[in-house]
Amino acid sequence: MNPESVALARDIVFIVVSILGVACAIVITTLIVLAYLRVVRILNDIGRVVHTARKAADAVGSAVSAAIPGVGIGARLVRGLMACCGSGQDKPSA
Repeated sequence: MNPESVALARDIVFIVVSILGVACAIVITTLIVLAYLRVVRILNDIGRVVHTARKAADAVGSAVSAAIPGVGIGARLVRGLMACCGSGQDKPSA
């Protein structure tokens, strides 16, 4: 084989390998972008579920506060915190 044909074959192999490398980089980048979009979609779904759960908890709290006159959830929470922190009002005497 003469040196010119060897150099030509080497150049052709280099061009083919370069094209394959660029194609692989494009495929890998596309897969990364698709995975990112899927993660964003999953996080949005989780956020929607959490938002719905918060709204449901607020509705339940409002219903309980309305069902028990004079004793709202906030009042019970404050009384519980006062008992735990030892404000002196709700502590049993020893």
